[in-house]
Amino acid sequence: MFRDQYIFRLLVARARRGDRVFAVIGASHVVVREPALLMEFGQPATKVHGLP
Repeated sequence: MFRDQYIFRLLVARARRGDRVFAVIGASHVVVREPALLMEFGQPATKVHGLP
């Protein structure tokens, strides 16, 4: 859980300062953090190829 919180805070901080963020982490980390990321940034403005 600590690692997930650290990763989340790091991703948010980098995105907020304008960095383009690409993270390679276990798939479950993304699924677990998706609700928090959506609350932080809202729905994506554009769709990524192959994703709904």
